Amino acid sequence: ISVIMIDEAHERSISTDILLGLLKKIQRRRPELRLIISSATIEARSMSTFFSNRRKNSLLKPADGLPNPEPAILSVEGRGYTVETHYLEEPVSDYLQAAVNTVLIIHEKEPPGDILVFLTGQDDIDAALKLLNDEIQHL
Repeated sequence: ISVIMIDEAHERSISTDILLGLLKKIQRRRPELRLIISSATIEARSMSTFFSNRRKNSLLKPADGLPNPEPAILSVEGRGYTVETHYLEEPVSDYLQAAVNTVLIIHEKEPPGDILVFLTGQDDIDAALKLLNDEIQHL
């Protein structure tokens, strides 16, 4: 492995903090290992400082004799969109069917636009797509 990417690094938990600490420790032994830490909202300078390989009072260099490069910070300008959040007032027995029904209602009643539905995993996504395709076929 020569590159490890951590996405959504701003979603902090004890597990992600331990992971980042272990990666920093591994990177000291494997300076050729490249880490890509991505996040929409994380404080990039703090993360860069955390992963900086400079050690006080140390002349250690990687095996190739070259100094360790400083972490690079790349910033990609994103776009913001207005988001409306809708909640159900009562629990439902089949949340996937309820999500599909809600998508269809929004699609019928609102002007053209994107509809974002958060689901728990690939199985739910596949099942929701099947339900949505079935509903569209009946229309």
